Amino acid sequence: HVIEYKSHLFLSFLGSAQQSGLGLPYSWSVIAGAGELAVGEPITGFVGGSASLTFLTEGKTFTLYGSSSLNWTLTQSVDDIGAFAFTAQSIGNDTMMLTNRGIQRLQTTQNYGDFGYASVSQLIQPLITAKRGLQTCSTTLKTRNQYRVFFSDNTAVTVGLTGDELNGIMPLDYGLPVTCVCTAEDANGNEVTWFASSSGGYVYQDNSGTSFDGEPITAWIRMPFNNLKGPRVRKRYRSAVLELAVEEYSELNVTYDLGYGTLDVAQGIGVLDQQLLAGGGYWEQFTWDQFTWDAQVVGNPRVTLSGVEKNISLMFYSSRDQDGAHTLQGVTINHSSLRLER
Repeated sequence: HVIEYKSHLFLSFLGSAQQSGLGLPYSWSVIAGAGELAVGEPITGFVGGSASLTFLTEGKTFTLYGSSSLNWTLTQSVDDIGAFAFTAQSIGNDTMMLTNRGIQRLQTTQNYGDFGYASVSQLIQPLITAKRGLQTCSTTLKTRNQYRVFFSDNTAVTVGLTGDELNGIMPLDYGLPVTCVCTAEDANGNEVTWFASSSGGYVYQDNSGTSFDGEPITAWIRMPFNNLKGPRVRKRYRSAVLELAVEEYSELNVTYDLGYGTLDVAQGIGVLDQQLLAGGGYWEQFTWDQFTWDAQVVGNPRVTLSGVEKNISLMFYSSRDQDGAHTLQGVTINHSSLRLER
């Protein structure tokens, strides 16, 4: 692992962190200010901040303070927890990393120690535990407020943030193993992400285009069962009105389950392929070539529902290679309340 900190170049060799001379990345002589700091177990990553440098191992976390090799002070900041190699990323003054306890933020870990509730991935911990040992690399997408960690089984997990608050976690499937990744800015100041894989022999650009190199992108989400504030009230479901922000034309398949998927009623009657056309704009308030003529700003297609039960779960699915992105912003479920089930 390698990082620049306070005009020193740091390299890790097993449990040894060695730094170059001050402002001399090619000089490793003690006379020029080079030195070595040992932590007792293999280093899995460096994370640099404005005031300190973090040394990570799988079992411990250390913090280096000081302005140069003349006054370094290395202290153990977190006991019994560290990070897996290539999974730590700096996010502002914090660090996101994959650990033995799941995906954690360093500040939260320092406050609460190695307890499970310090993990931001606690609600999907079985998934994270199943992928332990498969991690390959990670990155941050600043324009999307995301941290992504990749695994050798072709998958990734993305963590969304709003300020310091977690706003969601979503699994991804890239169709090939991502072995290294880099996010930076191009000559125009646009954020771009490039990655390579152990299969295919190519370098790929992420978050670009409408397909996986010509293959369809499959996406689906199943919503939790919603009792519409009446957990024991039977309801006749009429329709669902969607609110969708659409960049370009796209299609969406919609189905549903009733009563926790019970076999006593028919499920998913009235499944529809919804054609989505929105992304309109207001005159003199849009960017040219980034709006759709004669289209609503937000699309709201209607899906017919049928059946009587206490709760409903909607499922949305798409698998196409030519559609633009669409964002489901909300759903209004129209229904009639019937009797109370005792």
